[in-house]
Amino acid sequence: MQLMIASNNAGKVREIKECFSELPIEILTINDVFKDNPPEEPIENSSTFKGNAMLKALYYSERANLPCLADDSGLCVDALDGFPGVYSHRFAITEDNPNPTDEDRNELLIKMLKEKGFEESFAQYKCAMALVNPLVKENRAFVTERILFGKIKSIPSGTNGFSFDPYFYLKEYDYKRTCADISLQEKNRISHRALAMKDVKEFLLS
Repeated sequence: MQLMIASNNAGKVREIKECFSELPIEILTINDVFKDNPPEEPIENSSTFKGNAMLKALYYSERANLPCLADDSGLCVDALDGFPGVYSHRFAITEDNPNPTDEDRNELLIKMLKEKGFEESFAQYKCAMALVNPLVKENRAFVTERILFGKIKSIPSGTNGFSFDPYFYLKEYDYKRTCADISLQEKNRISHRALAMKDVKEFLLS
């Protein structure tokens, strides 16, 4: 079975391949499928992670005529009233910097936290995953959402992971280790994306 991932994010694709490694599935990225002629990215205008994940899965599955797995994930910081949430990937975009890096996003996040008078805050990583299979008549779509609890702290730790991982201290480790401190294997046991992928895996097996 070929399964298209609605992403070219290397870190995200690596985690998904690791989780599905035991299944007879060939994982393809957007670049693998569309080569040098990818469609325009869909406008993610839903106010929820689940809504954006389903939107992307439907969009790419229709254009590729392949089963497509899409996710929408982000960071919700308590001290920032749940921000950046569904805007986690886009909140650092400016006219002068239309393609911000992970470093840019982390720098802005910590700046916003400090401006509120905090050095740390409880936070949640949230991940919604949607699977759409245009090749079948029944059970064409599946969606799930999972949460990882932790704290955002202003001092980073670790070199693994991506996105906000070096600043996200895990409740699982009494807020002493970040997502960037642990191995990919351990992250794929406890993370929000890993748990959502396990839900998708169970759906595929069923």
